[in-house]
Amino acid sequence: MSKGLREYLSLATAVAKWLWGLVRPVGGYIRATAVFYWQNGKTLRSGVWLWITDKLPALDRPEDIRRELRMPLADREGLRNVDGVWHVDLPDRCVMCGNEAPGAWLEEPRSALDPYLLLMVPFAGLAVGLVLAWWYSSWWWVGLLPCAGAVAGYALRRNELFLLRLKRCERHADHRRVPELAVLNRRLVMRLGTREVKLAFLRHEQEYVALGEMLPPPELTAESVPQTIALADSVAPDAAIIADRTELRLPASDERSGDEIP
Repeated sequence: MSKGLREYLSLATAVAKWLWGLVRPVGGYIRATAVFYWQNGKTLRSGVWLWITDKLPALDRPEDIRRELRMPLADREGLRNVDGVWHVDLPDRCVMCGNEAPGAWLEEPRSALDPYLLLMVPFAGLAVGLVLAWWYSSWWWVGLLPCAGAVAGYALRRNELFLLRLKRCERHADHRRVPELAVLNRRLVMRLGTREVKLAFLRHEQEYVALGEMLPPPELTAESVPQTIALADSVAPDAAIIADRTELRLPASDERSGDEIP
């Protein structure tokens, strides 16, 4: 083998190793993207359903609507962000049944994947791919751009961390699935055990209210009671009477005596 050929083969080998060093991480990243989408298929399907029911609430199940809370991830009463962790303070009652729970407060860490970008970026790639496929008469765009969008969505994925402060009664001490948490486009979806727990969270009550007990009505103030004045006590009661002084006039040809019947 000549010296020039050996130098050429050595250069080709070095270039191939350099290209492999570039392609191998990209291939590994694409493989990790595919595995991630496969393992989180249930979360992605739930995200699609949450998006649909957010736009069309009538499609959601009534039992879920009764005990479900949807609110933006922003600081408010009962929800605050501390060093990147959302602290959720639930009411002083069993989170499952809504009854009194005399035990100590529990703190449970949770994490929820936000599937919004994981879904929207591939869908946007599909839309652009359809336009380019029609423009260039090539269907390669339809397969290429959604895959690129999936890789971009995987790179932009985010998890939200939560710390729940709640109580459970003795009967539901092992029901750790409730409350159920989900996040979509930085909106928290929290499903509690009953409607009473949901209403208690919205009221942010400080004292325990028994299950099924109605809250006392608000006290009426003097300003809220409508003031009326009797007509006889008004300044000018005759002014409220509209006198009808219009006289009925018949044409001369139709004037007849009261005893005549037409």
